[in-house]
Amino acid sequence: SPFKNIKLFKVNNSRLRYLSQKEIEELYKAIEDDITLTLFVKIALTTGARANSILSIQKKDINLENRTITLKDFKRNNSYLGYINNDLYDLIKNHTEDFSPNSHLVSSNGTALNYQKIYIKLSAFFSSFNKGLAKEDRANRVVIHTLRHTFASHLAISGVSIQKIQKLMNHTDIKQTLKYAKLNQDSGSSGTSGAGGAGGIDTSGFDLGEGGFLSSTTEVSEKIQAFADKIKKCFRDLKNFIIQNKEVIISALAGIAVTSTLVLSACF
Repeated sequence: SPFKNIKLFKVNNSRLRYLSQKEIEELYKAIEDDITLTLFVKIALTTGARANSILSIQKKDINLENRTITLKDFKRNNSYLGYINNDLYDLIKNHTEDFSPNSHLVSSNGTALNYQKIYIKLSAFFSSFNKGLAKEDRANRVVIHTLRHTFASHLAISGVSIQKIQKLMNHTDIKQTLKYAKLNQDSGSSGTSGAGGAGGIDTSGFDLGEGGFLSSTTEVSEKIQAFADKIKKCFRDLKNFIIQNKEVIISALAGIAVTSTLVLSACF
């Protein structure tokens, strides 16, 4: 081939940009009159879900009691849980009150929106963040995927472990998550909570716990596991007691059987 010795330019596809707390507040302010954009952005910054996952959420995917959303990961063809904070809980509850189970969350009437509509609307608001940047500058331009990157970056800044970020992002390979390691190392923080916590993402609905993990569901699982371990220990102790006192127990049971026979005989 005449082109075999031609070297291709290496394209940097990595995205480094994430929104600061101030920029998140500016974005919320700019879109506050548009319920669909507000829902989309808040879900993205609260769960880190990709755009197509957010647009596919139906009312039946939301568990307000457990404060979780079942998110479909179309890239990996599986599902995982996202967690709802106080602010998003109130917004979803009020917005979906009259929706049917199959109604789509990010909508005005339950009808699904396509990606292009969200893209065009949000791109107009992102333009203020992209002033002076070339269209080819993927590393620094703010796009819809920046919201997902912002979620993970702020978790890392607040001290959440890379393994926990991997789980929340539904990464199959931790190598995908390691790009946030430097933010984690530089943070010097062990986690935050309350409004505006986690570096600007409102985590007021979560108990961040040790390492800053969104542990509203995890803590319940850990308590169940701890209880199960105690039950197992009780059975092990009981088994050991029976083995060690087998003869005494057999003698006692035999005595009970004899006594029961005599009582029955006397009665009948």
